[in-house]
Amino acid sequence: MIRDGLEKVNLKLPYESIYDIKDLLADEIKSKLKERNFEY
Repeated sequence: MIRDGLEKVNLKLPYESIYDIKDLLADEIKSKLKERNFEY
């Protein structure tokens, strides 16, 4: 599902911004994982 969404976005956005979005998603995931780790 996520891959299909990214492919649609890829068609609309310039090539560089695709990587910016992936980095932002990675940062969000990392911060959420850190929050979960602190809860336990």
